[in-house]
Amino acid sequence: MNPQIIRSHIDEGGTFYLDILGKSEHMETEQRPHYTLIHPKKGYHGGTSIYNIQIEHLPELEALRLIQEIKSYKEHIFWGMYPSGRLMPYVGEGEPRPEPLPEPNEEEAGMALLAAEKAEYPRTPNHITVHKVNNAEDFKLWALLCNFVIHQGYPIIHPELHYPVCQEGILTCFNVSDQGTLAGVSSLLNHNGVFSLEFVAVSDAFRRRGVATAAVIAAVEHAFAQGAELITVRSIGKSKYLLPKLGFRIY
Repeated sequence: MNPQIIRSHIDEGGTFYLDILGKSEHMETEQRPHYTLIHPKKGYHGGTSIYNIQIEHLPELEALRLIQEIKSYKEHIFWGMYPSGRLMPYVGEGEPRPEPLPEPNEEEAGMALLAAEKAEYPRTPNHITVHKVNNAEDFKLWALLCNFVIHQGYPIIHPELHYPVCQEGILTCFNVSDQGTLAGVSSLLNHNGVFSLEFVAVSDAFRRRGVATAAVIAAVEHAFAQGAELITVRSIGKSKYLLPKLGFRIY
């Protein structure tokens, strides 16, 4: 598969992830002329993000005004994993982006695994069990651990109101237990047959016991069993050490 196509799928995964966060009765999605804004409704908690920014065909002054408007929200902005040359000068605080650091590092990177490049995975240790979430109670446990580990407890994922996305099969979630105690989670988003790996999280007390590896393997095996040709992920932090060992490559 052409690397440029793979990069486009990685970017689409990031956009679709935010679409799904906004796909709940407690959230609002506002489609502005040149960007999308999601935020929680009054009285609810959730993530606010600005994404899908389109300035390619705007005159320079209008593009600058739009970027100033976007930054004035002081909320999370997803510029895309591979911003266009037109958008790049505005990313962050407008400073030129430095050359990429040697990997692995703490910067976010777009990664992917092709079905044809998947290797044999190690057997899951006996003390670890993986369960696909298939009811509201299991989803609540998944969401609570995910929010606690990744978002310091803030409810980016609503433990009840985001469950319909799981019921529809758009979001497939996995709970990973270590000796019977919930220790980690992972999930997949299915965007028209292109899967993205999302929400890989492990409680601190269970690190270095194979939980994250089991969580990723469960998601990967499920996606390829569904006929996926490609799994994308936007990787940051510790996952950039793990994922290459499981066949993912940076693009």
